[in-house]
Amino acid sequence: PLEVDRLVFGGELKNGFFLEAGAWDFEEHSNTLHFELEHGWTGLLVEPHPLTFAEGMLKNRKTKNIQTCFSTATRPQEVIFDIIGTIRNETHRESLGGITNETRGEGEYIKMQCFPMYSVLLALGNPTVHYFSLDVEGAEFPILKTLPWDKVDIQALSVETHLCGRLFPGTRDELIEYMDTVGYYHVVEGHTGLKESR
Repeated sequence: PLEVDRLVFGGELKNGFFLEAGAWDFEEHSNTLHFELEHGWTGLLVEPHPLTFAEGMLKNRKTKNIQTCFSTATRPQEVIFDIIGTIRNETHRESLGGITNETRGEGEYIKMQCFPMYSVLLALGNPTVHYFSLDVEGAEFPILKTLPWDKVDIQALSVETHLCGRLFPGTRDELIEYMDTVGYYHVVEGHTGLKESR
């Protein structure tokens, strides 16, 4: 968030609007808290995990909050949500909870209804999104592909890419190429040089 603030907004934009999907507990590893605290921004926090969403609601962020996931299709869809881990190997879970294609074990899975991101934006009045943080454990690319880019105003994005291709088709390079086709510029290694902390 510090780099986005510096590179995109020059540390100057006050009262902006953000959207954070994969907001976890609304505080730890939050990509939007900086904008709220330092610049008076508000926005929407999206987190499907029922326990961390409930924890987040106790943080008193000045935001709208919704416990759901963004659909990987242009319509609502019911998915299997693994509340313990989605990407696994034989010995351990490699990520936090999220949409999964299979079930293993007892009592770790819930059915969840996901909504198209564009529908959620329309419900908010389709605001200008100055900053969109998308960190949803592997479903980023198909979620981005659902957006009608000519009908939304999203100025800057941070997208987690290290799980691309694990659950859904599409590599990191394909995601970057796709975002270029819809008008975005990729800041190569944008976050690796910043050593400041909040």
